[in-house]
Amino acid sequence: HETLLIDIEAGQALELKDYQQTMDAAYTLGGGVKYYNLANIGEFTMPDHEARIASISIEGAKYKIADAFIITTSAQKIIANLYINFHKPTVRTRFFTNRDQALAWIEGLKVADRLAVQKNNWNPAN
Repeated sequence: HETLLIDIEAGQALELKDYQQTMDAAYTLGGGVKYYNLANIGEFTMPDHEARIASISIEGAKYKIADAFIITTSAQKIIANLYINFHKPTVRTRFFTNRDQALAWIEGLKVADRLAVQKNNWNPAN
């Protein structure tokens, strides 16, 4: 499975329609196959409540195996903690402050998932 990199500009207010456009693009790029998601969230960019809820929903996760978000501001970190602790994402989700950490986590998941498939005939794409 591939990693989909999404770069979001700084200072944006992400709404539900923006998230839906991202999902449509992910489907088009990946042909409906699940992927590891790496989202580089620009400084001071914040998703609204509806976009966050859509992202963690079963429908919002239908093309994702995992979510890695790169965030940099204190406000983003507060929202990230709320996101993880209160809304419980449907896929494995972590927040990072740099791309190298996020990519390392995704690569670790890929290795673990391949081993799980070999050992248990488990498929992370299901």
